[in-house]
Amino acid sequence: MASAHGAAASPALSPAASTAMAAIMDSSKPLDTAAFDAMCDAMESPGSPAGTTAREVLEAFRQHPDAWRRVDGILDRCRSDLARVVAAGVLEDAIMLRWETLGRPEQESVRNFISGKIIKLSSDPAEAKREEVFLTKLDVLLVGVLKQDWPHRWPSFIDEMNSSSRAMGEGVCANNMRILRLLSEEVFDLGSGVVADLTSDRRQKLQASLSSELKKIFNLIAFVAASSTSVGTLTETLRALQKYLSWVPASLVLETDLVATLTAKFLPAPAFRTITLDCLTEVVGAEGSEDARWAPRIMEMFGGVMATMARVIPPGADIPGTVRSAKARGSQAEPILVHRLTLFLSGIFRRHLRCLEGSEALRPMVLQGLAYLLGAIRVDDKDLCKLVAEFWRDFSRDLFDTAAAAVSRAGGPSAALAAFTAATGGADAAKGASADAALHGAMAAHPRVMNYSRLLSELRLVGTELMPKPEEVLVEKDASGDVVRSFTRDTDALALYDVMREMMVYLTHLDPADTDGIIVAKLSRQVDGSEWSWERLNALCWAAGSVSGTMSEEHEKRFLITVIRDLLHLVTLRPGKNNKAVVASNIMYVVGQYPRFLSSHWKFLKTVVYKLFEFMHERHEGVQDMACDTFLKLAQRCSSCFVALQPRESRTFVEELVSNVDTIIADLEPHQVQAFFEAAGCMVAAHPNMSTQESLTDALLRLPREALDAHVARAASSLDSLRSADATRDLSRIFANYERVARAVGRGFSRHAASVFLTVLSLYRTYTGFVSAGAATMGTMAVTMADGAAIQRVRRAILGFLRAFVRNNRDKAVLMEHFMPHLVKASGRADVCMVESFAGEPPLARLPEVLDVFRAAALTLKTDGTAVLSSIVPRLLRPAVELISANYDDHPDMRVALYRFTQTLSRHCAPALFAMAPADQKLYLDTLLWGIKHHNPFVAERAGLALRDFLGALAGSPGEHASAFFCAFAVTMVHDLLFVLTDRMHKAQFVVHVELLRGLFDVLANTTLIPRPIWDQASEPQAAGTTNSQYVCGRIASSLASAFPNLTREQVHRFVSGLADTSKPVAAYRTSVRDFLIESLSFNVSDSAALWRAEQAAKLASEHERKAAVPGLQKAAAQPALGMRPDAAAQAAGGDHASQLASMAVLDDMDDDDF
Repeated sequence: MASAHGAAASPALSPAASTAMAAIMDSSKPLDTAAFDAMCDAMESPGSPAGTTAREVLEAFRQHPDAWRRVDGILDRCRSDLARVVAAGVLEDAIMLRWETLGRPEQESVRNFISGKIIKLSSDPAEAKREEVFLTKLDVLLVGVLKQDWPHRWPSFIDEMNSSSRAMGEGVCANNMRILRLLSEEVFDLGSGVVADLTSDRRQKLQASLSSELKKIFNLIAFVAASSTSVGTLTETLRALQKYLSWVPASLVLETDLVATLTAKFLPAPAFRTITLDCLTEVVGAEGSEDARWAPRIMEMFGGVMATMARVIPPGADIPGTVRSAKARGSQAEPILVHRLTLFLSGIFRRHLRCLEGSEALRPMVLQGLAYLLGAIRVDDKDLCKLVAEFWRDFSRDLFDTAAAAVSRAGGPSAALAAFTAATGGADAAKGASADAALHGAMAAHPRVMNYSRLLSELRLVGTELMPKPEEVLVEKDASGDVVRSFTRDTDALALYDVMREMMVYLTHLDPADTDGIIVAKLSRQVDGSEWSWERLNALCWAAGSVSGTMSEEHEKRFLITVIRDLLHLVTLRPGKNNKAVVASNIMYVVGQYPRFLSSHWKFLKTVVYKLFEFMHERHEGVQDMACDTFLKLAQRCSSCFVALQPRESRTFVEELVSNVDTIIADLEPHQVQAFFEAAGCMVAAHPNMSTQESLTDALLRLPREALDAHVARAASSLDSLRSADATRDLSRIFANYERVARAVGRGFSRHAASVFLTVLSLYRTYTGFVSAGAATMGTMAVTMADGAAIQRVRRAILGFLRAFVRNNRDKAVLMEHFMPHLVKASGRADVCMVESFAGEPPLARLPEVLDVFRAAALTLKTDGTAVLSSIVPRLLRPAVELISANYDDHPDMRVALYRFTQTLSRHCAPALFAMAPADQKLYLDTLLWGIKHHNPFVAERAGLALRDFLGALAGSPGEHASAFFCAFAVTMVHDLLFVLTDRMHKAQFVVHVELLRGLFDVLANTTLIPRPIWDQASEPQAAGTTNSQYVCGRIASSLASAFPNLTREQVHRFVSGLADTSKPVAAYRTSVRDFLIESLSFNVSDSAALWRAEQAAKLASEHERKAAVPGLQKAAAQPALGMRPDAAAQAAGGDHASQLASMAVLDDMDDDDF
């Protein structure tokens, strides 16, 4: 590999490093491997002069374009592991980055060196074992060469693999199988992201080439399987086979004897059992395997597997106990076998259950296979439990769909679902009650459901015993056995809960009486003490809550009354703080899941609420938190019940509530008080009379208002009283309560807000003056000191209240006439106007919540606030940008607030942006372009979406202002977008960046929008007939050629031409950009997922729609509120998060109500 071609030492090296580097790269002499080893050894002392020099030299060597020429000597003769790591990395870079710059002889030299080294190592079993890691790295390098050269420059590769495997011994054969496996992974394993260094065109060609060689590869695998006696070789062969089975057509496998060989020869052998199951799992999941012509092969395979496994795991075996015992003695064989068997059974049942259950001979084996899965779900392994639970969910859904279609008059699921809606309390609940028994009876009598009735009952029992903790439960047992408030969020447990909850929903639809009976029977054993334990009670109650919405109203009433009655009985039967906390948390969780029942049964609802008030006085933080959260949930979901005059009541519940606020909240912590006030505000908002809403709001806020007035009165005598710790603490809490009420009540809060608005602004100005005075005397550190931090908390609380009020007041006229002038009115005194005081404050004292207040105003007023917003936006942007422009990291809260604000402006208030002066528009654009370069993904994403919406609105309003804007800034925007696309730091925003590029080139081609050239012909003369698109393409082609010298002129031209071609479909446009980024190596293997995210996003939308169609699948909190106004319902649900997740990889649908 050595050549006479030399290279100069890398620049900027120290003299010692430069001398060492020159010696290494001097190709006129053999490489001094001892000196190279010594240099690597010096890296173990990084602080020493020798270590510093070594690090400098090795880094320069790694980056040197001709370093690969010295790699053979290092790999052959150096003893240092680090030396070989460095050399292998250099060789990998040469293959990945510089392959096309090498001459053909040099490429063959590299290829032959790697191949020879692999054969030499793998031929000697002892050497191969000792150098296993190095050999694997060489295999990876060879696959890298294949991705560059095969098949066009190395057409004989597969034939060479065949001949060497047959002629050179077991070691070479085993390693060849490893290489074939790695090649399949690189070319076809899209899910792992390893194909990020392949363009779509190159990947397709490699896939076609590998597919065309499948017969040779399978013949080789069959030869090895039949003739080899080495466990290692056969294992590698089966591992390679598994990778090919994951993508080959089912026909290619099932028309041969391969499956029979796997089942008869390898499955019975313990050494090959798990990998054989992996192979068979791929076969049953292969595309096309459901074809009826392959049914005999599938049934034969299943019978063979089950016959073998019956000897390994006898029917009726205690699978959880077997796994537990194996782990106790340190064995992993049994757990791995159970996991692989689970994968096989769940895979074959998902795709071929109808075929298998149609065979009378196989039916007992089907039931035995399902029994294995029923045992596997009880194994103490989170991953396995989730895997099996997902199968049981899908199995239950399949039975549900089958039965629903059968009972539908139209013969399809839609009519059955309509019947379910009625049966579970839909539009005609009365009819639903009578239809319930017939409907569920018909479903339970369906032949498929009856075949599995016993198994389904056992599965319901599993659900009641293993249900994980839902998000709403806020207590847990700590390490010492006490029940405490939980603060961590177990995402694995929540994911498993969602799966098992859906499973229980389908199972209950199939037979609600059985679910009812199991839960009630087990709960009675909790009461009588025969099965009492916290864990069992928790799982049982979580299961009871999970089936909300699956029964008819009458059935649900009987069920829930029984459950709550027994739980209340447990409160008295099981004294003690810990016991009471557990039972109380379960009562609150269960009732919170059944708002439909509670809204229809006032006495029960009232009893539950009074029980919650009782729990609010429990001296247990978790219980009090759950009580407040549950009260809030009921207030949101059953709000109309609390404002209606109920039978035999002298006044509405909300009137009684507001008159007893002081008693109810006496033992609550501040954050719990805030939850209470929000709940009460939800009730107030449900009242149909606006005047009554206003009166109730005044009554509800009597205590905070009195405390506020008291502080204001003391301040009238001495402003310094507002600096006291008591005052800052009290006022922070007061305005936090005001914020929650304002957010919940909405328009009905206006009268109370008007009564305190000027007082609030006066307090804000006073505290702002405190901040400025402190900064003037003590410098900016005054803001961070204890007194300054307390003052800032008050200001934040005031701004939070103002933001909530402005956002939730839907009366734009009232807002514009009575409130906005006080916030934005220009004045000679900077401290009077909130906008001006924001700019005049010390930079470190500026609060991002100011931007949130005006973002709320923009969301509420939209285009009605054009005149106001166009004047204040520049005055807010400048001080905010000034604060954060030093770098990309400081003041993250201000960055987030700024770019949320800009996205709202771009989406809802574009006319206000167009009305700004040109200099202010440039400031706005510069702010967005700077934002997309941020490393914080949230900031970069919001800035990108804001830019997209802004440019879209501008392009949709053609005129001189739009033409002038695009003429001035089109080239800058294209350059900045290409910068972030190619800088490796913004993969997550790939989709929106491509969308922006496409939109800009659309604009450039639009002669109506831009009727004149965007360049200055005097300074940049262009040929006659040059279009704006051509001009921009020329500019960026020149920039890209300079930035990426590794790309050919043809590659750059192809990419730039593709950018200008906006007529192609969006997916094709995105692919062309993705391919260029891969070619330029701007995206590496580890971060390729973002490039493919857009192709996966649609699956989320489909899943959301499916859940919405089945009663009970959506959680109670995600369902529309009962008797709540639409805007409050949306707010209570926290926005349409499912649709946000399903839109694109980025949060395209901004959560406007996320305050």
